[in-house]
Amino acid sequence: MKINLGCGGVYKKNYVNIDAYDQTVADKKMSAHDLEIKDESVDEIIASQLIEHLGIIGSIYSISECFRVLKPKGKLILETPDLKKSFNDFLTGDREARKNLLPWIYGVDMPGMQHRFCYPDDLLEETLQKIGFINIKKDFFEFETYQPILKITCEKTEDSQVYQMISHFRKKLLKENIIDLDDQILSLEKDDLINFFKGKTIDFIKTKNQWNINEIFGMGVIRNPIITKFYFEEIPRHGLISKDLAEKYLEFLNIFLENDFPNILLNILKQTPGFIGEQDQLFTTICNLGIGSIEKIDAAENKPELINNLRESAKDIKTDERIDFLSTKLIMLESNRFFQIGFKSFMLGDNKKAIDMFRYSASLYRDRIFTYWNLGRLYSLQGEKEKSIIEYKNALILANNLDDKDKIKKMINREIENIGNIKYDEPVESFEKL
Repeated sequence: MKINLGCGGVYKKNYVNIDAYDQTVADKKMSAHDLEIKDESVDEIIASQLIEHLGIIGSIYSISECFRVLKPKGKLILETPDLKKSFNDFLTGDREARKNLLPWIYGVDMPGMQHRFCYPDDLLEETLQKIGFINIKKDFFEFETYQPILKITCEKTEDSQVYQMISHFRKKLLKENIIDLDDQILSLEKDDLINFFKGKTIDFIKTKNQWNINEIFGMGVIRNPIITKFYFEEIPRHGLISKDLAEKYLEFLNIFLENDFPNILLNILKQTPGFIGEQDQLFTTICNLGIGSIEKIDAAENKPELINNLRESAKDIKTDERIDFLSTKLIMLESNRFFQIGFKSFMLGDNKKAIDMFRYSASLYRDRIFTYWNLGRLYSLQGEKEKSIIEYKNALILANNLDDKDKIKKMINREIENIGNIKYDEPVESFEKL
């Protein structure tokens, strides 16, 4: 069987023509992310001008589905806008060229016709390799004037056991709404975890060293126990570990799943003092603490007592302060959200709320100089000199990492000298406005 995926209005004879939107010539209506096709039953898939409509995470899940249904050594042929040449032609072209290149780069505002993400050739090649494709060949040509095209031809690896399992795993996560294709940042963070699982599973197959499975368990429990649960349900189905071993991991995993372990760790991170300008080190410290806790509970004779301690810690988790996945990037984004509320509150003169929001933002992310700088100003306005000095000194620590550190430190020290004497009516938001 051969498939013309995302066929639109282009019919190909001797292919099953599939599209999710345009039913003009399609033989079947089907999502590119969820093909209703048996494993390893397809000889060739053509997907011409498709992936740019799916977004970066949508493309990953679509290509993963292509991998699942292709036979070993089956061929995948992708055509998509050549982003590098399109941009180069836009920058060097005249007004007519630029006008015609824009819809080629961004698509048109019609259902199914918008371009969500155009891959540069090197990133697309890397994505294909991670999913399990080999013998990747790239061609560049121009279909029509102002339409430069990247064409990639590749094959499904014959050594596909782990990659095939990962494609099933991704499909399961999508069906269970664990992956949101519209939330690119969160879904990419989750896919990084999936790739970590894949790498450690490949190492396990090669070495038979169970430590690789332990690493999957530990990292998964820290980042997202739900994803990890689905993983340990999936791998025995493909004969990669025994069902009995998987069930032991799943039984232990339920302890951390029921008590929302990642958000317990997040609470510990927020309550940990110091680490100004050392966010990565703070995150690593918390992850190591999490691994240590997992190992301690596993080895303990008094498991019920330690599990009860987890339950008590879980009671401190506030619903509106939860995160779905524990990662530096998502913690920073959550910190940004509270920073923005603090910024608004400062602008509106609600200094108490501004202080609360900035302090919470700083508890999450320790590397933003403006958080401490604004706290220094706010405490100065409140007449709390000692607290103001502490926050200004935190800002000075971060100023040491800046190119214009002498200039910035001079400005901060000037504000320290004038604590209580300047009536700040707005926060500091950028160096350009100082």
